[in-house]
Amino acid sequence: EMKEKNIKMTTGTYNLMFRVVGLVGGHVDGARLLFVEMKEKNIKMNIGTYNHMIDVVGEVGRDVDGARRLFAEMKEKNIKMSAGTYNLMIRVVGLVGGDVDGARRLFAEMKEKNIQMNAGTYSVMIHTVGVVDSDADGARRLFAEMKEKNIKMTVGTYNAMIRVVGEIGGDIDGARRLFAKMKEKNIQMNAGTYNGMIHTVGAVDGDVDGARRLFAEMKEKNIKMTAGTYNAMIRVVGEIGRDVEGARRLLAEMNQKFF
Repeated sequence: EMKEKNIKMTTGTYNLMFRVVGLVGGHVDGARLLFVEMKEKNIKMNIGTYNHMIDVVGEVGRDVDGARRLFAEMKEKNIKMSAGTYNLMIRVVGLVGGDVDGARRLFAEMKEKNIQMNAGTYSVMIHTVGVVDSDADGARRLFAEMKEKNIKMTVGTYNAMIRVVGEIGGDIDGARRLFAKMKEKNIQMNAGTYNGMIHTVGAVDGDVDGARRLFAEMKEKNIKMTAGTYNAMIRVVGEIGRDVEGARRLLAEMNQKFF
């Protein structure tokens, strides 16, 4: 309709459309067409344009090389990059592409350029180093570095650390301490927090009753459960606890909630 009425579109218009078409709608090719259209119309692109496109192409489209080309194009055009740009690239390169060394290089580049790192930067690096590379000690060093820099930790930071310490490192007590620290600091826990703890306590440590208590605590706190929550519990109750009827009840509850 804007085109029909000859209303001039701005950078902001296109950036918004990237979000709607690419991130909300999941139409990567549609976002690419809009990006080409911006170039054809000589509409100035900014950091928001590239951040959205890196997110759409790399995260939604799983096209790591495409995201790298967009990142290189930003450098060629001297578009100032933010922590958000690097966080997206570390996520795409490290988590989607599995290129841990590439993620480390981006992290080092941020330090060289004195780009202010935030909780998102460290959370994605902890996940990449700890989960993708199975380097629990490396993740712990990153976590310690956050403390030294007084970077406020988020639920995402703790969720990543609980998974790394408990699932990858096999340090159940360490995971419990992180979980307790979240409660002390009144950090709002979510399904990811409990899913990681249920897996650590139930599957890694074999403590079925402990996993059941965590599951009950989620219900008490009205924390929205995901399919991952039920999958973790079914595995713990059915496979570890050998409670077939209990697993069936969980499956029935899951079907009632999601289907």
